[in-house]
Amino acid sequence: MAGSPAVLRQMNLASVLKVIRTRGPLTRAEVKAYTDLSRPTVNEVLAELFDRQLIADEEHVDPDGPRPGPRPRLVRFRAEAGCVLGIDVGASKTLVKVGDLAGRVLAEARHKTEAGGVDRLYGTIEAAAEQALERAGMRLDQVRGAVLSTPGVVDPRTGTVTLAPQLDDWAGQAPGDRLTTTFGCPVELENEMRLAVLGEQWQGVATEASTVVYLGLGVGVGAGILLNGHLHRGFHGTAGEIGYLPIPEPSGQPMRLGLGPFELATGAARLIEQGRRGASSGLLRELAGDGEPDERTVFAAAAQGDPEALAIVADHAAALARGIASVALVVDPELVVIGGGLSAGADVFLPTLRERVADLLPFEAPPIVPSSLADRAAVVGALRRAVELAGDRLLENGAAA
Repeated sequence: MAGSPAVLRQMNLASVLKVIRTRGPLTRAEVKAYTDLSRPTVNEVLAELFDRQLIADEEHVDPDGPRPGPRPRLVRFRAEAGCVLGIDVGASKTLVKVGDLAGRVLAEARHKTEAGGVDRLYGTIEAAAEQALERAGMRLDQVRGAVLSTPGVVDPRTGTVTLAPQLDDWAGQAPGDRLTTTFGCPVELENEMRLAVLGEQWQGVATEASTVVYLGLGVGVGAGILLNGHLHRGFHGTAGEIGYLPIPEPSGQPMRLGLGPFELATGAARLIEQGRRGASSGLLRELAGDGEPDERTVFAAAAQGDPEALAIVADHAAALARGIASVALVVDPELVVIGGGLSAGADVFLPTLRERVADLLPFEAPPIVPSSLADRAAVVGALRRAVELAGDRLLENGAAA
């Protein structure tokens, strides 16, 4: 029943624990003030949370130095009562971060993602997690939640990955099911772009914004969208798949590598192709040495004022601006964050990109800034979401032994 003592007790436990987690350390009087519960109820709830080893007390330290008279004890959340995993699986690397229950990073492990099918990929994930836990001094049975960042579309109803050409045989997999068994705790699956925008809002350049578009530029192009502080997934989980925007007009030719028109026009392959065309002589050829120019060569030559490279970057910025302007017209973001491998050249192409976007919009263009988290944005977002996931379950299991 809604008003039964057991339900009320659980509600009070959740209320007090949330206040201590988000605002602590606190005195008992402060807990009472924030929760609006009676003093006896607060004392009763705190006693149970102490028994569950979810909170601890500590001495109050006055910043102005010791004062005469008794000092109230503080209660704090025991973030060390367990741990969480943030996992990022990509075409070239698998990165695992271990954090305490407040999200403070304890350790990480980075393994190379190698081709060879799904069993090999699962083995890489599990090996990286095991190594990261060992480095953190934590055990598998202390993991309270894990979130896996993956390329491709994630069906929010089934947890199945679709449309993931970067990873062999990954499409059709439901990794959360298998890894939940492996780790012995809930494992949530999420698209890498969505977790990247969460990471930027938590610890990156978007900490002061609530409506944000994160644009990941690499071989593929995708977006993570945060609307009023909440991830926007769409009904089928395909929101942000902007690589398939019909910009420029699709040629009618089959898609290469599963890439859409917009990412074919703005991804790394396009920059490399243009760089090789323009590298018959001049600085592009010189910087490439005995090899072929890549996107880094193009950006380096443009930074040194090479006319051919500058023209390539301007063309790239113009194509990219059409997609960003289209998204801005629909989302109206406070901020656009540029991430992914091509963000390494942001200093070179951002000035032109900002101008082109401003030219295309009938209103003030949103600020466009480079990511501050580089290739760690998705795993940072995964860790943040894992903290939330574990927090929802703290009262089910209590602390880890």
